[in-house]
Amino acid sequence: MDNFDRGLLKWMPFDALTGAITALKQKRLKKDKPLLSDDQFDLLNYHASIAITYEQSITLYYYRDGFIYTVSGRIEKIIRHENRLKLAGKWYKLSDVLDIILLENCIKYEDML
Repeated sequence: MDNFDRGLLKWMPFDALTGAITALKQKRLKKDKPLLSDDQFDLLNYHASIAITYEQSITLYYYRDGFIYTVSGRIEKIIRHENRLKLAGKWYKLSDVLDIILLENCIKYEDML
């Protein structure tokens, strides 16, 4: 056995820790779910109603399993009694929604009349 093989064999047991290290890093990156104020809930409702009324595209920020994700598209349906929202063909819990940003914020006063 030459030195190259010896070096690889010597460090083989530590290779099993690779998965553990990435799991620990992901655990450290996880965050608690942010709490929203009443004003933020009102703003979410307002943005959702504008997006549905004028069929505007939005960016949705939602919380799942310790991470915050984003998805863009148009709101297809909201079922309030089931606490769900359909966006881009997928269902999301309304309780997981953190923010809704209107992508087309060019609503004019004349459009609302």
